[in-house]
Amino acid sequence: MIQKTDIPDFAICHRCGEPMKVIDLTAKAKKLGFHVVEGSFSIECCDFQLSIDDDDEAHCLKNMLLAYHN
Repeated sequence: MIQKTDIPDFAICHRCGEPMKVIDLTAKAKKLGFHVVEGSFSIECCDFQLSIDDDDEAHCLKNMLLAYHN
């Protein structure tokens, strides 16, 4: 089980102090009638989005945040 202390500091929202959330952009785009690459996601909280250039690091953080929020 992932604890809040396991989440890197850069993935903790600077406004509310909680771990950021993973947003499934595929589902969001589909609702709006758009198409994006399957598996597209965003890491965000309090109107702030996190940008990670390293795909492996982004997917690792995604899995960590999903495990924390579940």
